[in-house]
Amino acid sequence: MAKRTKRARDARRPVQKPGGPPVIEDAKLPRMGEGASPVDGRRPRAQMPADPPADRGKQRRMGSVKLAKTRAGGEPPSRGFSDQEPPKGARASAAGEDGPGYLRLRVIVEDGELELGGANVVEGPLVQQATLHPGLAYEVTVDGRRVATGEVLDAGVRRSFPDPSGSPAMSGHHITVPRRYEVAVRVPLAEVSMSALGRAQVTLYRWRGGEVSALGARSIRPSLGERAETIGRLKGIRIAALPKAVQTKLRRAMGARGAK
Repeated sequence: MAKRTKRARDARRPVQKPGGPPVIEDAKLPRMGEGASPVDGRRPRAQMPADPPADRGKQRRMGSVKLAKTRAGGEPPSRGFSDQEPPKGARASAAGEDGPGYLRLRVIVEDGELELGGANVVEGPLVQQATLHPGLAYEVTVDGRRVATGEVLDAGVRRSFPDPSGSPAMSGHHITVPRRYEVAVRVPLAEVSMSALGRAQVTLYRWRGGEVSALGARSIRPSLGERAETIGRLKGIRIAALPKAVQTKLRRAMGARGAK
């Protein structure tokens, strides 16, 4: 039995080289785009004419598109277009899942001092974390009872990454803590009333170590351990300093007319 040998590559076969002229295997063939394209080598492929006649077919044709009634010049109606309606049953099923919403506070941190920078009511449920990881976290209490807690990812930290082509001073990963930054604090509306906002307290912690549980009504401070640092506290959420439009929205959402 003869031993099979691997077919050697034809050394005379042209090879395209970077930056070199194009390789032409058969100069007798027409250039791309010239002449008819054969299908099976015996007859040319049918091509669409440049100016085709209008379609007069009646079967398997899509119906005409109904255009929206617009004013002259293509402008929309004076009353605007109607909103798209959700599928039947979608509105009713979503109503029970939205929840009362939550209060989103903009807290400004500067040199250990916390200040209320703004507030807004957000619709929909607030899913609070069951576990807090090392870093920065806030805690909101009312009369000693914890009503909200959450992590603040990369707040108060500025990072710079090394430049491979830079000078030696630009090598390494640098972390800087600015004097002033903002954090977002979220409080469920079901856990706090308008009259209780004045008695609420927001505390900001930073700690290292393991993760801690965020469940329960007690403060998380004992669980953070000895390496925890209290960044600052905001005693009382005074919405009187906020714009009147924000105050009105908060009162309506929280079901009260006045603030204390």
